[in-house]
Amino acid sequence: MEPAMNDGFEFAEIGRATVRDPDFVKRLQSGEIAESDCDHCRRCIAAMDAGGAHCVCDEMEPITK
Repeated sequence: MEPAMNDGFEFAEIGRATVRDPDFVKRLQSGEIAESDCDHCRRCIAAMDAGGAHCVCDEMEPITK
């Protein structure tokens, strides 16, 4: 996100990253991680129609913490 902000962008979208890992921002700030492991498959968007936002990938491959 920092390079984008330095290039003049006013914000960065992190929606799917927080769907994948609700603690994403905290883990990023603490230095535990440097980026999201969201693969941007967008299956979470389709899943919203079926009952709320959740990472469909969690059902297949759990996040390693």
